[in-house]
Amino acid sequence: MTGSEPKARVLVADDDPVDRLLAEEVLAGEGFGVEAAADGAEAWERCVRRVPDLVVLDLLMPRMDGFEVLRRLREEPWGRDVPVLVLTSLDDLDSIARAYGLGATDFATKPANWIVLAQRLRYMLRASRIARDLADAQRVARLGSWVLAPDTGRMAWSEELRRMVGRSGETARSFLEAVPDEDRPRVLALWDTAGSGGEADPVDHALVRPDGTRLWVRHRAVGRPGGGVRGTVQDITREAELERRLRQAEKLEALGTLAGGIAHDFNNLLVPIIGFTDLALAQLPPESPAREGLELVASTARRARDLVRRILAFSRGAEGPRGPVSLRQVVSEVGAVLAGSLPPGVRWVEEVEGEDLRVEGDPAGLHQVLLNLCQNAVHALGEKGGEVRIRAGRRPAPGGGEEVCIEVADTGCGMPPEVRERAFEPFFTTKPVGQGTGLGLSVVHGVVKGMGGRVEVESTPGEGSTFRVFLPPCPDGAAPEPARPGRRVGALSILLVDDEVALLRYGSAVLERAGHRVDACADPREALERIRREPHRYDLVMADRAMPGMSGDALLAAARRLRPDLRTILCTGGAAGTERPETADRVVLKPLAPDEIVAVVEEVVAAQGRGS
Repeated sequence: MTGSEPKARVLVADDDPVDRLLAEEVLAGEGFGVEAAADGAEAWERCVRRVPDLVVLDLLMPRMDGFEVLRRLREEPWGRDVPVLVLTSLDDLDSIARAYGLGATDFATKPANWIVLAQRLRYMLRASRIARDLADAQRVARLGSWVLAPDTGRMAWSEELRRMVGRSGETARSFLEAVPDEDRPRVLALWDTAGSGGEADPVDHALVRPDGTRLWVRHRAVGRPGGGVRGTVQDITREAELERRLRQAEKLEALGTLAGGIAHDFNNLLVPIIGFTDLALAQLPPESPAREGLELVASTARRARDLVRRILAFSRGAEGPRGPVSLRQVVSEVGAVLAGSLPPGVRWVEEVEGEDLRVEGDPAGLHQVLLNLCQNAVHALGEKGGEVRIRAGRRPAPGGGEEVCIEVADTGCGMPPEVRERAFEPFFTTKPVGQGTGLGLSVVHGVVKGMGGRVEVESTPGEGSTFRVFLPPCPDGAAPEPARPGRRVGALSILLVDDEVALLRYGSAVLERAGHRVDACADPREALERIRREPHRYDLVMADRAMPGMSGDALLAAARRLRPDLRTILCTGGAAGTERPETADRVVLKPLAPDEIVAVVEEVVAAQGRGS
């Protein structure tokens, strides 16, 4: 010990006054701080008042013997790691064995040579500090260790492993009791391989504590040179959960890509069905016998269009224009929609932090997200009723700054882990056939992702579920821009470009019926050549995004280089997303109804003052 270090405090408990005096003089001279007790009761009182760094304990003392002091010390959390040197007579082997059984660190025989004992005590303190440092390191790393003696079955556990297992006994059997039945053979095989000197690969398995808490651990083992096995058990529960979330995100992304491709092709099929049906209905007299059938076709096609848009919302986060959204207003609107349909016994609670809590997002999309989550929460309550609580407020963001958390919680049936993991998959549902499409939570995931946010869920069977939507907050002082009224335009000259001939026929028919002049072109390279020959012939170019030979983005970029003031609209079926390039005045999602096509064309031109 150096002069800069605090003196280690040693408690000497001995009923022999001469031994106490010798101990005090020698140990004080060696740099220890010394306290003395004349019997076991006094020694225990001193330990309780102030925990010593080390105890020298005579086993045979009046009022309370050393065995009792040692037993009490090891029963207290603060006394388990205090090194204890017991003093006994040379031939009292039974006492030595009993003391070790109670947790003694070392022993010395009487009469004691205190000069020699001072060096032993210094070594014991150093070893104790190393052990404490190791225990601290294991706690920080969530890494427990063990040593197994195969002949006795005794398995010495580190303090961190004891915390993980949550059991006493420290035997191979008690450890295996914490391992689920399905994982036990792999753990035993690990021990056998290590014990025989083989290379044992790590085993990942679960540990179940007595209170039901489940940990996921990585188990390693190696054989010891003198026999037996040594191993480590690391708590990787957090890492396993992050990996599970990553796999889920990758799976959702893959499903989204597939769904987006299907939706794009399906959109192209729906465009002429919806469009020509609407055109036919507009030309039929009200009394026509064909009207009823065509109206059914139109209605069914629109339902299909809505389904496609839900798929696209899942796959690409398709959404409307983003801007400041008042959460108090959206939550209030959702509550008003649900108010008339809440079953008896359902309690609805709204908690929104502040009057001006806003997020940056799509109002319609956010309304859809919260309505879907709240409807699911009500459904989860079933006939027994319960509470649905929606709350919103700011909280610190993981990467710094703040984010807004919108929480929808219910006290319903909850979800088992296997259902919770698949909750956001498209078309996955636990509802009976005919009562759900399985797209609700998929849409929630897609819309929130499109707004730059994320969704998390916690659920326990029988206790309910909590969905949390995290979104970027709206900058302070931001407010929605007022809508700008459009103005009518005259006849326009329009170049319509799409590789689907049916879509060209439909678009041409709609726009010509509205009084515009339309050139239709199925080849984007030919369309670009037309613009190159006559740059000022067209007021507007409307092009599909995904075309062979040249994309709509490339076509519009090249057209703008030939004529910078040319008005442009990019149409997408969703496969390439809804982000707007600099070369497009508007991006629209197919399929569009006839009035929607006319409106978007005239709005784009009118906004730039290009009526003819």
